[in-house]
Amino acid sequence: MIKKVFILFLTVSTISLVGCANKEEQTNNDIGRDGNLTNSVNNVAVGEFKYDEELKVQVDEAETILDGILKDYDKIDINGEDVKNIVLNNNSILVDENDVNVSNTKATITNGGTYVISGNLEDGQIIVDSEEEVVLALNNANITSKTSAPIYVKQAKNAIIYLVDGSTNYLTDEENYILNEDEEPEATVFSRDDLIIAGDGTLNITANYNNAIKSKGGLTILEGTFNISSVDDGIIGKDNLLIKDAEITIDAKGDGLKASNDEEEEKGFVAIKDTTFDIIAGTDGIQAETAVIIDGGNVKVQTGGGSSLAQVESEEDISAKAIKSGTSTTIFSGIFDIDSLDDAIHSNGNIVIKSGTYNISTGDDGIHADNILSMDNGTINVCKSYEGIEAAYILINGGTVDLTSSDDGINIAGENDEEITNIDYALYISSGDIKVNALGDGIDSNGYISISGGTICVDGPTNSDNGILDYDGSLSINNANLIGVGSAGMLQASFATNSQHLVIYRENYNVNQKIEVKDSNDKVIASYVPQKSGQIILVSTPELVEAEEYSLYVDGVYVSKSSATSSAKVTNGMISFPELGKPNMGMDMTDRPMSGDFRPDKEMPEWRGEPMSGDFSSNKEMPAWPGPMSGDFRPDKEMSTWQ
Repeated sequence: MIKKVFILFLTVSTISLVGCANKEEQTNNDIGRDGNLTNSVNNVAVGEFKYDEELKVQVDEAETILDGILKDYDKIDINGEDVKNIVLNNNSILVDENDVNVSNTKATITNGGTYVISGNLEDGQIIVDSEEEVVLALNNANITSKTSAPIYVKQAKNAIIYLVDGSTNYLTDEENYILNEDEEPEATVFSRDDLIIAGDGTLNITANYNNAIKSKGGLTILEGTFNISSVDDGIIGKDNLLIKDAEITIDAKGDGLKASNDEEEEKGFVAIKDTTFDIIAGTDGIQAETAVIIDGGNVKVQTGGGSSLAQVESEEDISAKAIKSGTSTTIFSGIFDIDSLDDAIHSNGNIVIKSGTYNISTGDDGIHADNILSMDNGTINVCKSYEGIEAAYILINGGTVDLTSSDDGINIAGENDEEITNIDYALYISSGDIKVNALGDGIDSNGYISISGGTICVDGPTNSDNGILDYDGSLSINNANLIGVGSAGMLQASFATNSQHLVIYRENYNVNQKIEVKDSNDKVIASYVPQKSGQIILVSTPELVEAEEYSLYVDGVYVSKSSATSSAKVTNGMISFPELGKPNMGMDMTDRPMSGDFRPDKEMPEWRGEPMSGDFSSNKEMPAWPGPMSGDFRPDKEMSTWQ
């Protein structure tokens, strides 16, 4: 007899930045949902975020659920004295006990015990209808039903399907079912009560009617190899789905696997430990109405045909996320290979990533949380996305993050922006190696950005509608390395007054040209090889000293100098303005011939010549003049003075 399984149900690009200061690991890299941040400067909140107790509770509950999955169980001795045999003989069923009622090719088990099922059944069914514990030990069984579920658990105190070690078993149904008044059964393996599937055998399921495996209670899978093909969902545990030490391949037109109870907060969760998945799903890959918890294993998921179909017009509004939770997702470790039409990892609440390796291609967001996204360690490669990572609050406390996006790389935003003030949004980076390659904003925060460690490289946009950095609150950076390259149009680079300094250059460069910033002693402070061409180079490291000049080299050729400051400083004609993309004050335009478009996001050609007057509106040719000039260059504004 198999040992009883007790489950605890609870609520559930090359970059080199040189000369960085040594950093001590921080232990309180935390944020509060109320947005109360410490170390305020000039009435702007920056610095360390307070810890959100909600995340600790989430992790603790996830660990408790995982601990509740039985680690070991007794193997069944199929030759034991109490074992009863059910032999399938194509069009008949042979039994050696009165505990089984046989009617043609339908066998109904009414008493408890262990039943070893073997042989082939061309059109029949095994039914469990008992108030005791029943174990169905499949030992090279092949069951087909043309009108119903091959295995149907009507009731049982405990229902266990045991896959005998070394056995290969097949369950198949057909397109049309005869259903009862409750529209049941609705899956190839269907249970009205909690169901456990254990053992180290193989189970192959072909579900032609609806779902492959479904329990209307909880479903636990311990060990085993599963090969599932389904016209709808693959595996469903309504109240919960717990999987450990299994190998599961699913090809489903609907969801791959899910927990579907959306009426009880303490149910509807999926917990997975040390399991290998290969899931192809038409809609969501792994989906839970409440929590998704994963610790270990190898998870490969494709949804909705994959990320390559993201631009294909479709009239269907479907959810095709790889991993999706209603309240929280907690991932402790594992290897994840995701190609999804929709978000790769998504939660309507919080996401906590403790470690793991993630290779993601998606037609939407790489990782998206409506509320908090916390990443402590691991390797995250988002090779293709609309937005790389997105949440209202993002905490990056370590690891390696490499993002490629067609819009924003890192986006701090919420689902209901109009209901949340700016102070509610924040990005906090305390450590890690972060690379962003974005066609939209490199880093975009509807609130604040606080960087207290790590190396951050941003390959920003090539058009003037977006910037390397974009934030509505303040930007604080200390004890960290930041390099950003991209277009000039919408750049922001004003640091909080307690931050380290930056140098910024407005110089054209081309893709794959090596950029170096050197100090007065010819020491390389930072170097980078950009992935795209652009006009702005921004560097901030702890080594920069205020007002000292630093030289820019492109492919080893000296280009220009810039002084370290806490706000943007552009050489070669533009100096001392807080933000590019706004009216540019105090420009020294001496000896530069000029004509062209004077809107804020347009680059101004050079000029030389005589004093000038004329029409200063956009796109008008302007006569030439000598001498320094200052003023507001927005369209339809008069220029101030020049000589």
